[in-house]
Amino acid sequence: MSEHALPINAMIDGDSDRVAAALRRLNHALVGKQLPAHEVTRLADALELLAGEVERLHVPDRTRPFGQVEEGDSAAGSGYDYGGENSLSYRPISGNCNALAVPAKYFKGDGYLKGVVNFGPAFEGPPGLVHGGYIAAYMDEVFGIAISHSGLDVPAMTGTLKTIYRMPVPLNRELTYEARVTGDEGRKVFMHCTLKDSDGMLYAEGEAIFLKIDPALYAQMGGR
Repeated sequence: MSEHALPINAMIDGDSDRVAAALRRLNHALVGKQLPAHEVTRLADALELLAGEVERLHVPDRTRPFGQVEEGDSAAGSGYDYGGENSLSYRPISGNCNALAVPAKYFKGDGYLKGVVNFGPAFEGPPGLVHGGYIAAYMDEVFGIAISHSGLDVPAMTGTLKTIYRMPVPLNRELTYEARVTGDEGRKVFMHCTLKDSDGMLYAEGEAIFLKIDPALYAQMGGR
């Protein structure tokens, strides 16, 4: 089964991915370790100073206009993007440069797309297990990346999302979402996704209906 890695796997913005990775490490340590009170206080003092320093920087806001991109100019893979340049790397679900995210690696095969993730301690719900809300959020993300590589000639966004939990999902395990388009009817695009580990254990699956969006309306959604 032939598949290839997508360009968005390597999308970074200078050293922003390093900053985000360091913040993730701090968060996992804060959540996963019983840190001594004096160490927590010391870290809080240092991080509050750093946060204030960054907030005081006089720089423009980041822009993420939606719309059509030129042929070959989109790392998303379709003619419609969530913004140019490195904006996908700042997505809150799987962006390399967003400290809230678990960065995902994406791979495209014949008729399907895979997203590979590993949820650490900061994403714990029940003890030792991934919070179900993150399972669903990443499924929606993979659906979105998949539809942008499906060959659809207009933009589309999530209309409905159904997540079916088959097994509790353990932390610190490599997991693979696999999504594909299963049908197309009028404005609706039907999709299906599974979540498995490297042994093929099925943890969750999902169904989604994406709605095709008028390109002119889509271009206005960035609010710019």
